[in-house]
Amino acid sequence: MGDSPGESPPPEKKLKSSSQPSLTPILNQSLSSSEIQVINVYTAQIRSKKDANNLLKLLTPLPPDLDHLKRIRSTKSSDSLEILIGHDDPVVPEDDDNPILGLLVPSSIQKAPVPKFRPLTSFQSKKSNEYWPCNFHPDKDVEKLVSQNCGFSVEEMESITNNVETVMTRFTQMKLQSCAVYDPNDKELVCIANSTSSLLKHSVMNCLEMLADTQKKADEETACDRKYDSGEIVCKRIVRNKHSDYLCTGMDIFLSHEPCLMCAMALLHSRARRIYFVNDNLKNGGLSSVVKLHCLEGINHRFQVFKVTQ
Repeated sequence: MGDSPGESPPPEKKLKSSSQPSLTPILNQSLSSSEIQVINVYTAQIRSKKDANNLLKLLTPLPPDLDHLKRIRSTKSSDSLEILIGHDDPVVPEDDDNPILGLLVPSSIQKAPVPKFRPLTSFQSKKSNEYWPCNFHPDKDVEKLVSQNCGFSVEEMESITNNVETVMTRFTQMKLQSCAVYDPNDKELVCIANSTSSLLKHSVMNCLEMLADTQKKADEETACDRKYDSGEIVCKRIVRNKHSDYLCTGMDIFLSHEPCLMCAMALLHSRARRIYFVNDNLKNGGLSSVVKLHCLEGINHRFQVFKVTQ
């Protein structure tokens, strides 16, 4: 497996306590792409601005693959309007009485590039509008992720920095991949673990085992005091989320390395809230390097994933 329980490669970059890491959200390609794909369609200049409404009545509606585009735009001089006609050439030689042609400037009819897809971020919207204005309704959650510090507050960034330093310090000391579970509601680490010699005892699996032990005896006043070879339960309380039967509901996971596909699937089934990892797992990474599990269609839970660099 990619998250080998044996020795791990050295970290790409060691985080320093005096510096704040930067975060890169791991998103679906459609969200992270800065390239605007275009398609050629027919456009034309409207003979008179007052003819715009009549043209809209005469022209057939745009097909579904173009409905993300606005129908009319101002020309660069703003003295006239330009209309998007569609895939078909409005000029029909045998139909000289076509009323549409009488409302257009014949010499201006041309094929022009327009965005092929609806923009999904403000950045994509700005780039798309350089070709042709698009209908765009920003998604607040997506806009937050692509903003500075992914929209996290100063306090949240400090917490992220501390938790990353904790797992990286353990990785440096143990020479084994490390994982920690953080409870953002109580603002404390729940447990931390490293991989061990067993084939399936990756750091994530060991940490989830500890987290499960803190939730087994929810009627008691103290958390499990069992001893572990791979790590320890840090908190001294019962962590059970009374609003969910899932193990990691509301929990954030911090990793020295991108989890393998097995561990990524375990985190998905456990309903983790956010995943942060420092080093890529190029051979078997389940969240970025090989596959973006959280971006696949058909999965029954989605969490946010961040690559941490400095």
